[in-house]
Amino acid sequence: MTKYVIGPDVALRLAVDRVVVDHEHQILAPTLLRSQLLSLLFQAVRRGDMTKKDAERHLDYIRVLRIRLLGDRVLQSVAWKIADQLG
Repeated sequence: MTKYVIGPDVALRLAVDRVVVDHEHQILAPTLLRSQLLSLLFQAVRRGDMTKKDAERHLDYIRVLRIRLLGDRVLQSVAWKIADQLG
């Protein structure tokens, strides 16, 4: 299984493009993803870049994705392990 860690910009891109994520892959994100994504969408609606209905549709799509939200402790542990491996 391939694991991908994404941020709010990537989550939004997945929603806009309606990407189908294969079950072989796991999407991971910091728990902060939810509030950051809401902020991105709200700003886009306020600027007139998208409608409120589009923003709601993107949120609905992202809620259906199997994104494992990780707390700070888990992310710190994984970051440490990767940094150690890469030297």
